[in-house]
Amino acid sequence: MAYPTLSDLKNHLSVAGTGEDVVLARCLNAAVRYTEVTTGRKWVAELGDVIVLKHMLALSHELAFLPVDVWSLTAASQLVGDEGGMIASANLSLVGKPSRVLHAKGGLGVKHYATLKDVMVGASDVCPHDVFGAVLDLASHYYRMRDAGSLAQAGIAGEQAFTALRGVPPHVADVLRARTIFHGGVL
Repeated sequence: MAYPTLSDLKNHLSVAGTGEDVVLARCLNAAVRYTEVTTGRKWVAELGDVIVLKHMLALSHELAFLPVDVWSLTAASQLVGDEGGMIASANLSLVGKPSRVLHAKGGLGVKHYATLKDVMVGASDVCPHDVFGAVLDLASHYYRMRDAGSLAQAGIAGEQAFTALRGVPPHVADVLRARTIFHGGVL
């Protein structure tokens, strides 16, 4: 299951017609963005070219890279060290999927950083039911709380207007808090 769609949100709110589609789409996009920022996760996979990994721990016969500056990893094709060594995907393993820790087995010349190529970032199109519901409820909250006049007077427009609204429903906050990943051992 991927993120909720505009159709999902319209069904959730029992909104018919297309007159509110632009506003609803903005509410939904703001809710998705808020969810990703709050949890530190993307629940839909995205392809990328390269990620430069700067944090590593030397283990006995492998290196453990901690790509703390990226979203959760789902796949990668190869790892190239800054001193020219390369490790193919067969010798790369992710600690759980999606993961923020990558183990590389075999020799690799690494002095300061390594480059991970052909990466998949995110949770491989798996949005848990509780997160799916939280996004719908948060988008619904934004829609119900909208007041274009007061937001426009504050000089706030577009999707930023909805993220400027104060207050997240408590049940949504609880779901997102439970799904937040650890950053350096601290939530």
